[in-house]
Amino acid sequence: MPIILEFDSAHGVLRAAATGLPALGEFRQAMEQITSGVHYPPTVPTIWDLRALDFANIDSQAIRKISASLAGFPARKNVSIAYVVADQLGYGMMRMWQSLTETADNSRVFYDYDKADQWISAAPHHLCDPHKELDLSAYCQFARAIKAAEAYQHNSCKHNSAVIGPFPNPGQGEATG
Repeated sequence: MPIILEFDSAHGVLRAAATGLPALGEFRQAMEQITSGVHYPPTVPTIWDLRALDFANIDSQAIRKISASLAGFPARKNVSIAYVVADQLGYGMMRMWQSLTETADNSRVFYDYDKADQWISAAPHHLCDPHKELDLSAYCQFARAIKAAEAYQHNSCKHNSAVIGPFPNPGQGEATG
């Protein structure tokens, strides 16, 4: 599985392309290069062009092994990633990948490269300087906390009319309401 990595410094995006059959060794080598931080930050948003990857000859066990190897690259956990595939088989395999790697919140699968490029360009990481190291972990934790609070408040208000709050300052005890 030859992998080509090109950093688009004008847009702060890594453009990766993989062809042939996926191989664990080549994937790990590419991830080591990406996370080294030598040519771009290890948290660089990435578009993976997988249209020439041979999904027809990949078994689910190979996908599991490759996805398990991502645990060795924690800097990539919350990175915005777009995957571009050629057909429904590739789409299904990449959705399985998202599930196995728990990256569905920060990645998308596309059939069209231009749409993937538009999505990655509109993702929140582009609010930052693309030449500085990007750390979206705090942003993602904050967004998840807001989402959970909204869901909790919505469910609470649906079952009773109590309003949640006020929220105490740290160390001032429980909230009342």
